[in-house]
Amino acid sequence: MQFILFHDSLVEGIKSRVPGYKTKKAMSIQALSHQKFLTLESNGELHLLHMLRSGCFKMRRLTGIIQVQQLAAFPDMSASAQDAWISDGLFSLHKLVISDSDTSEDESDQSCNEGKIIHSSVTGVIFASENIQDMIALAANSIMILGRGEVCVPGHSMFRFLG
Repeated sequence: MQFILFHDSLVEGIKSRVPGYKTKKAMSIQALSHQKFLTLESNGELHLLHMLRSGCFKMRRLTGIIQVQQLAAFPDMSASAQDAWISDGLFSLHKLVISDSDTSEDESDQSCNEGKIIHSSVTGVIFASENIQDMIALAANSIMILGRGEVCVPGHSMFRFLG
């Protein structure tokens, strides 16, 4: 078993007991492949965790486009790029594409540390008529969302299939 900490160079060495300092916590983790995992941290940032065969890891932050509240991914080992769905928890849903060339790591590099920032691309945005409560990826190009709507029956949950 291995524990991996989020690294924050701005507050390195500061204990979590210090007032005003918030510890970063993983809120959600989704598998993209056998060795790559997309992690949502408590402040809405996304990180790509790449477990190397040597037992080391690389944790790399993705460029931020929104403060992410929900994350869904469909693992596809054969794809050259990984797709993920992110939401701000309100009315927008974004399809995120992470290129395999950006995520591939040199296995001969044995350093167990954070790498460069990964530039991700948003290839689509969907605006829902109700707040997005939860979502699950059904395939790389389709998603099901659970929304709390005001349109049909106030206060009742509705499922929407998008894809």
